[in-house]
Amino acid sequence: MSPTEPWRNPRPAPNLDVVRHRVPTKDMIAAWLRSWWPALVWAVVIFIFSTDGFSLEHTGRFIEPVLRWFFPSAPTERIHLLHHLIRKAAHFFEYFLRVHLPCYASLAPWLALELGLRRLVDCRHLFGPR
Repeated sequence: MSPTEPWRNPRPAPNLDVVRHRVPTKDMIAAWLRSWWPALVWAVVIFIFSTDGFSLEHTGRFIEPVLRWFFPSAPTERIHLLHHLIRKAAHFFEYFLRVHLPCYASLAPWLALELGLRRLVDCRHLFGPR
């Protein structure tokens, strides 16, 4: 160390190849985010759909008038049943994507297809009592 430059470190800098494997590159982080962002966004969407704003009472204000426009002579019970079926189909679609997007991000689309088909077979609980 020279007396005129006391801030210099007398040790040599490490070889870049020695430390390169310890530091993630920007490309690795971007690739991870590029493949996982749909699953992360969908998790936020599921969180929002789980709030009271998307409950049966609140979605009825939007879905039932549309159903009455399509089926003007349908009785109220039929409109309520269709509303119920639309909500259950939305639940199926929501959780189908919940299974599919992480499998897509991990590059195993065959697994997503298999889990989606299992979900389709096991959707009996969706049509239970209200």
